Amino acid sequence: MKTIECPLAATSISKKDMQDIIRPILQAALPNARIQKHFPRKLVYSTLMSEGFGVYDPSASQVIEHIHSLIRQSFQNSPSHDLHIQNMELVQCYVGTVKPFWDMPFAECRRLAPRGWMAFTWQELS
Repeated sequence: MKTIECPLAATSISKKDMQDIIRPILQAALPNARIQKHFPRKLVYSTLMSEGFGVYDPSASQVIEHIHSLIRQSFQNSPSHDLHIQNMELVQCYVGTVKPFWDMPFAECRRLAPRGWMAFTWQELS
């Protein structure tokens, strides 16, 4: 799982593609943990406190990593900070409104937004 978690901050892998990536891993690992390999994924990914197995959902982890990156880099003078600002300005320009694109539903503006890391994060948060 750590091999998958490491690059999540830099990737924009859709939920379907992430399921395709994680499926063979879970089908091999779950039986070794004495869990039926077709067990519902909602329970596999649920926390131990909610009677789940506590396996991290890579799709959720990816969005969390994106948010952490935006927050961490917004207070630093770094190349990543500049890239985040430029990407947000680009998306805002493409959407073409005064209202911040984060406040707008992605479904209404998805055709206007350029494909990329920032639009993917907006889509997942929306």
